[in-house]
Amino acid sequence: MYDYDLCLIGKRIKELRNSRDMVQEVLAERIGVSWSTISRLERGDSMVSIDKLLAIAEALGTGIDSILYDFISNDESSDDLTTRQLKYILQLLNQKQKEYFLKNMQLFVSLFTEDTDK
Repeated sequence: MYDYDLCLIGKRIKELRNSRDMVQEVLAERIGVSWSTISRLERGDSMVSIDKLLAIAEALGTGIDSILYDFISNDESSDDLTTRQLKYILQLLNQKQKEYFLKNMQLFVSLFTEDTDK
């Protein structure tokens, strides 16, 4: 399970980095490590320290909850599966992408509410 956990953390780091169109070298430079360190982290070959995890989250403009998403207990009573999935998707987007997503979702919802009003 230990290796699996590292792979999940690495997967989240890579997803977040890619969603921001950031290459490993840029992330590495921002947190003061080599690009090969980022590569090892993303493959799950290396463990990330808490201070580096915080630095990675800051460099990616997110919180550590986005990186540790798979290990955070979700309260089943407050959010259904679809809501949790939408929250996860939103965590992968930058602010501009979130605004675009929201605008399109509002349009989508208005199409459905117009149909039900008739």
